[in-house]
Amino acid sequence: MELSLIGASRKRCESYGILPDSPVQPKRVNAGKLRMMLKQDETLLTHIKQLFRQLEHAFDSKAYTAVFVNREGYILTKCGSLGAAAKDRFLEIGTNWSESAMGTNAMGIVLYDRRPAVIHGEHHYYKAHHSLTCAASPLYDADQCFRGAINISTAKENYHPMLLSLTETIAEAAAQAMKLDRSREEELMLEEELAVTSRLAGIPMITVQKGKVIRANGLARSKLGSRIVGQEISRLPSGRSTSVGKHTTVVALRDRSEQHLHQFHDIAGSCPSITQLKELGKKAADSDYPVIIYGESGTGKELMAQSMHTEGCRSSGPFVALNCSAIPETLVESELFGYEKGAFTGASHRGQAGKFEAADKGTIFLDEVGDLSLKAQGSLLRVLQERAITRIGSVAQIPVDVRVISATNKNLKQEVREGRFREDLYYRLKGIHLTMPPLRERQDVLEVAQVLLGQLAAGSSLTEAAKRRLEVYSWPGNIRELQSVLMQGVFLAGHHQIDEAHIQFEDEYEIHAGHGGGTLEEIEAEAVARALKESDGNVSKAAEALGLARNTMYAKIKKYDISINET
Repeated sequence: MELSLIGASRKRCESYGILPDSPVQPKRVNAGKLRMMLKQDETLLTHIKQLFRQLEHAFDSKAYTAVFVNREGYILTKCGSLGAAAKDRFLEIGTNWSESAMGTNAMGIVLYDRRPAVIHGEHHYYKAHHSLTCAASPLYDADQCFRGAINISTAKENYHPMLLSLTETIAEAAAQAMKLDRSREEELMLEEELAVTSRLAGIPMITVQKGKVIRANGLARSKLGSRIVGQEISRLPSGRSTSVGKHTTVVALRDRSEQHLHQFHDIAGSCPSITQLKELGKKAADSDYPVIIYGESGTGKELMAQSMHTEGCRSSGPFVALNCSAIPETLVESELFGYEKGAFTGASHRGQAGKFEAADKGTIFLDEVGDLSLKAQGSLLRVLQERAITRIGSVAQIPVDVRVISATNKNLKQEVREGRFREDLYYRLKGIHLTMPPLRERQDVLEVAQVLLGQLAAGSSLTEAAKRRLEVYSWPGNIRELQSVLMQGVFLAGHHQIDEAHIQFEDEYEIHAGHGGGTLEEIEAEAVARALKESDGNVSKAAEALGLARNTMYAKIKKYDISINET
């Protein structure tokens, strides 16, 4: 014990106006307040009493007394005896041992300095206590809040250096018991929350404890049978599992239909480029290689990604999509990797799993991956290399098993050359690459339109004039724009057939612009002929001028029997 601490304590005692030679008058709390304090610390005292009962076997009950004092200095529980009634009365329950009440003593110093202390013999302030040795250690709860002190007192001739270590051990054991209480309390609260969630959730959920189903919501019972509760199961059913305590797991059962994921037959069209692409996609689905899907905005990249997942080897796992271009730079890493509670201002008090964690055993789809910052690219590369993520605010690695499918409308190789995309990440993502063709280069625009129209309004149809108008448009917005145009057409036509006037393009390029008369076919034929003339018969340049694909341009030339006069 540092003499400076004892000296500082003695000065405090002098400031209280108490004298070393004066008789000691124990300060006791009244019965009402004592009952309140005992109730307030009831759980903690239960643990301390259990620990003190073990001491009774180790102590000579006539030689030592162990007590717990709360923050105010009042003894709330004790065991043992000093063997003399005159000395024991100072250590009765309800007696105060703060410095202002008992002068310099181990408990008082711990209450003031919150450090372990030993006060031996004449180091006590009051001479009446010079025959004692006291050792005390601070006690903190699960929230690291100071709760009081554990003290052991004995006659000074019985002093042993292990007394202080013993008080530290008891204080630590009581703290650990409170932490366990907190853990059990949180576990019970979480179980109750999950029980409520299970009842209200729109997905089938079960709770499994030690291999037995102890709870199942209505959807789970309809899926697994009404008698599922109480059944023993050897392995958890497919789904997203969450451990609740040591032996309890909650499983959100996986049902692919709940994700409304597409399959290859949902990719409309039968032109050669699409047919070939679907075949490549099916072949890629059978592997677990990473895939990059190239294509302009609106060409159906996510449709292809979903199809590869639902018809691939990971179809029973989750499909998690993330639009990399829609997330603020400051939130990219928390979205990808998740965060622990309190990791940053505004973080959920329970923390949150990231997209990679959510996609475990399934597929993660990184849309517009070319828009990730270089910093986020570095973090993504580390995950792909280590097959593990680290949540923000944590150092623990969580293994993840995911297939990565990326998509972009950028030329990633060019992005690498210009320093905007990491080359090492590019090759990690580029196991297989597919390219979705733009709608203007496809010969099945009307076929796609009919499929989309059937989804928008079953029974609706297009007039021949409306079809021709759709065919000659350049579709800069691809299938997404086609769907929007058809939606507008259904709205304008009402219950009638969709006609040419109902097909309207926002910021459209009309090939008959600047002309005032003639049928649509006459206007179209004239525009094609003029474009060929102005390009000196160069079909590629003429097609580009009209916003048409080269093969579409040849089809128009053949349709209107236009001669090509190349110079």
